[in-house]
Amino acid sequence: MRDIIYLPGETVHSMERIVEETAARLGVSVRQILGRQRSEKIARARQVAMWLGALDGSRSLPEVGRHFDRHHGTVMHARAVIEGLIADGRAFGLEAERLARRFGMISETGRTSPGRVIAKALKRDGAMQLPGGHP
Repeated sequence: MRDIIYLPGETVHSMERIVEETAARLGVSVRQILGRQRSEKIARARQVAMWLGALDGSRSLPEVGRHFDRHHGTVMHARAVIEGLIADGRAFGLEAERLARRFGMISETGRTSPGRVIAKALKRDGAMQLPGGHP
């Protein structure tokens, strides 16, 4: 299994751009990704877009879910599915990984560092305080 370093940079990608890029790369339409169809090709593309939206680190899971008119639990499931496909080295997971690299969300090598993403989200949401009460 290859390790991935998550890079919660200052660059924030709009959900619209993430969905458009995902649709173009995976051969479906934006309308299909945002729609209710459940064919495997469309559902996987939707899961990739949700995973990328969550991976960006600039929005909460409920925010990502709202963009797709879905519950945040659906986003959690999408994240687990795509990360499983990546861990297994499956072709679709590798394609998702390429998209994340294209957005600058992950690097080529290194160790998994989801704690950095979580810490950024906690800090953003005001849940993480540094000594002296400074965020």
